[in-house]
Amino acid sequence: MKIIIIGGGAVGTALAKKLAFEKHDLTIIDKDPGVTRVVGETLDVAVITGSGSHINVLERAGIADADMLIAASGTDEVNLVACMLANHAGVRHKIARIRDPEFYTSGSAERTKTEFGINLFIRPESEVADEVARLILRSFASEVFEFENGSLLIACLKVDESFQQAGVPIRQIGNEDFRRKLRLLAIRRPDKTIIPGGDDSIRHKDLIFLATESRHLSKILSFFGKTDTKLRRIMILGANIIGMEIAERLCAVGLKVKLIDRNRPACLEAAARLPDVDVLHSEKSEIDTMALAGVLETDAFIAVSDDEENNILLNLIARHLGVNRTIALVSRSSYQPFMGSIGIDTSINLQQATANAIVRFVRKGEIVSVASFHGIEAEAIEMALPTGSALVGTMLKDAGIPQGAVLAAIVRDGKARIPVGETVFAEGDKAIVFALPKAIPEIERLFS
Repeated sequence: MKIIIIGGGAVGTALAKKLAFEKHDLTIIDKDPGVTRVVGETLDVAVITGSGSHINVLERAGIADADMLIAASGTDEVNLVACMLANHAGVRHKIARIRDPEFYTSGSAERTKTEFGINLFIRPESEVADEVARLILRSFASEVFEFENGSLLIACLKVDESFQQAGVPIRQIGNEDFRRKLRLLAIRRPDKTIIPGGDDSIRHKDLIFLATESRHLSKILSFFGKTDTKLRRIMILGANIIGMEIAERLCAVGLKVKLIDRNRPACLEAAARLPDVDVLHSEKSEIDTMALAGVLETDAFIAVSDDEENNILLNLIARHLGVNRTIALVSRSSYQPFMGSIGIDTSINLQQATANAIVRFVRKGEIVSVASFHGIEAEAIEMALPTGSALVGTMLKDAGIPQGAVLAAIVRDGKARIPVGETVFAEGDKAIVFALPKAIPEIERLFS
């Protein structure tokens, strides 16, 4: 596809990196000459300096022949106008990154979509809030995604000192029955990602990605020294849009939430919007406020303020004080691989969450669903075998799954199964594949 991306910042470049592996014809527009220079030097894409809300700039980018426009700049108005112009030019798919709540509250979302010709709104704060809420409800994982109505889980676990088989070759861990209950997909270390083979081993402090049927979850967690503890008392740092949306979601499922912030007007707004949340203004230091709010009795601490370093610091303090679960909003993606090793359970990146949501839409077609992960360049892709697929009747070991990809599960008759080498593909199957970016184009061709 020919895709035009408005905005060459963190979101735009993350998008371009993900989509470049699939050989799309990409053009990035940004009004900052410094940004376009860096993008042009680091990515194999066309770049244009100018405003995405100007028709002459869009015409230079080839809007007349574009299949998709992704308006991902930091300015809502630019994104809306760009989509409107693209709609008038006949572009089929238009995506807009929108942050101002006025555009999507009080029933205005559908009207805005219609008037500007937008197919998909991306709300970065909402994407992050959804991720955090999902992690709080699945406390054992650093990241977790559900497939087939929760019957299959793909989760990221941090391996701590309680794991007794560190250094043992994977083909030897547990027993044969246990190994058939999970699929080890990847091992993430600060310096590299491994798609493991039988001779590889798991180390303490590794992040491991695995797939398992939900009915086997307790046994899998026990083997790795984990439990699915129910988190009930939640403390959130940051009374911004993200913090309030997280608090709203967690209160809706019956959790007790406290929200703290140093900004008094933000606290007043949060208190008015969220009557079931305890909102505390940090008149002293945030550490003192955390203590007064009862951080020692808190099950999870979530730091989503606009101060990245403060989020990290207060998460570390909360961990030191014995809080079970820590989650930090971190703007620099380069920090993410190291968060687990310093004691933070999960780091969330706003820009990456936005890019991931857009990629899920771009990849729709034969693909049923896409799950993207923080801290690792990988995706879990669910796709249906088309009628007459050459894979039907083929055993997994002979299917030609490319290097950098693992078949996590096969869905048959609505039930997810962990496959083995002798598993045979059948008509009507869906496949859930965990893949690094370089392997995704080949996976899509294999299952087309």
